Amino acid sequence: MHATREVAETPLELTVANSELEGLPLDFPVTPGDVEAWTRVHEIAMRRMDQMLSLEPKILRTQDPGSIHDFRVASRRAQQALDLLYPSPRPAPIRRIRKKIRRARRAFSEVRNCDVLVESLEKRLARKRVANREAWQAVHEYVSDRRSSARAKALRRLAHLGLSKAYIRLQGLKPDSIQTPQDETESSRLAPFPSDGAFRSRLARELGSKWLRFASALNEGQRRHGNLSLHAARIAGKRLRYLAEILQDLHWPGARATIDWLRTLQQVLGDWHDLDVTEQMMTEMLARPAFLRERLEIASAVIRLIGLNRRNKERFRVQFAGLGLESKGGKWAQEWVQHALAEGAAN
Repeated sequence: MHATREVAETPLELTVANSELEGLPLDFPVTPGDVEAWTRVHEIAMRRMDQMLSLEPKILRTQDPGSIHDFRVASRRAQQALDLLYPSPRPAPIRRIRKKIRRARRAFSEVRNCDVLVESLEKRLARKRVANREAWQAVHEYVSDRRSSARAKALRRLAHLGLSKAYIRLQGLKPDSIQTPQDETESSRLAPFPSDGAFRSRLARELGSKWLRFASALNEGQRRHGNLSLHAARIAGKRLRYLAEILQDLHWPGARATIDWLRTLQQVLGDWHDLDVTEQMMTEMLARPAFLRERLEIASAVIRLIGLNRRNKERFRVQFAGLGLESKGGKWAQEWVQHALAEGAAN
C-alpha cells in the first residue's frame, strides 16, 4: 500500500503562510441582510428543483445517461439549499419535500452506476484489438441487463413521488408561512425569520460542521485506504462542495479555490469509485451458479480482469494520497474555512 504523509489531526487549527495565499482574497465584505440572503438561497433551491423537473421527462422518454447524472446532482444541490433554509428540527412539509428529493436520487443510484460501467465497456469493446474480449462482453451483457431492470424499477418509483407537487409547495414557502398541524409537536415548527446576522451565522455553522466531517473522513481515508473510508471521503467532499457553491453564489470570497480543489479530489475518488463498482458487479456476476456452470472458462478470465481492475484502483489511491489536507489546495481550504467561521462568529 502506498505510504502517505502524516496528516493533521486537528485541521481547523492549521495555519498557512501568507506567501502561499498571496493574491487570494480573504477579507469578507459586508453582505446583504439576512432577509435578502435567505431569499437568494431559496431561489437557488428553486432553480435546482426546476432543473430536476425539467430533466424528469427526458429521463422517462430516453436512455440518456447524462440526464440521470444531472438529475442526481441537482437533487443533492437542492437538498443542501433546503438544509440551509430550514435547519433541524424541520417542519413536516419540509421533511416531506426533502424525503422526496432524496428518494428520487436514490432510485437512480444503481442505474447511474450501470450507465458509467456500460459506457466504459462499450468504449473498450469498440477497439479492434481487445484482450479477453469474451470476458468483457459477458460483463457488458450482465451490466446491461441489470441496468434495464434497475431503470424500470426507478421509473416506477419516480412516477409515484410527485416531484411537481413538492416543487409547487416549496415555491410558496416562507419562514412564517408554514402552519404546524395539530398532530405535530411544537419542536417541529419552523424557526422565526432569521434576525439580523443570524442567517449568516447559520451559514458559517453549517460550513464548520460540513468541514469537520469532511476533514475527518479525508484523514481516515488517507490512513486506511479501505473501500468504506474512501467512499465516506467522497460523499463528505461532495456535500462540502455543494455548500461552497452556494456560498460562492452569495459572493463569499475565496470559495472558488476551495471548490476547484474539491472538484479535483472528487474526480480522483469518482474514478476510483467507478472501478470499485466494476469489481463489485463482476464479483456478483461470478457468484451466480448458472454462470459458473455454463461459462467456466469465461469466469476464469473475469477473475483475471478483477485482478487487473484492482491494480488500476491502486493507481487512483496513489493520486488520492497527494490531495490531502497537507496539499496546497487542502491548506488553502482550511484557511478559507477558518476565515469564514471567524466572520460568522463576529455577527
